[in-house]
Amino acid sequence: MGNDDRDPELKSLEARLNQARQKRLWNDGADDAPSPMGRAFAMGIHLVVGVVVGLMVGVNLDEWLGTTPFLLILFLLLGFGAGIRNVIRDAMRMQNEAMSAEEKVEPAKEADKD
Repeated sequence: MGNDDRDPELKSLEARLNQARQKRLWNDGADDAPSPMGRAFAMGIHLVVGVVVGLMVGVNLDEWLGTTPFLLILFLLLGFGAGIRNVIRDAMRMQNEAMSAEEKVEPAKEADKD
């Protein structure tokens, strides 16, 4: 039996699946990029999580070792520093992506001038 005996709806489904697969291959994940608002929320969350984790570690270590405010302050500052570091890293990544996108647009503008 050949492929001619198959249901026409199945053929249509296969054609649509192949078309979607080709579209995804050519799209190169352009739709997967997070929005600027989502990135801003992620940066805020990184900062807050760093502080909260530092606070929790400091409180627990102070309780366990009996060094009341010292480890709390130390780990709170370390958590804040880690949060700031994550925010700066995200901002640098966003800036690099914007620069590379700008470089991709520049040659197209120059080609239009010719």
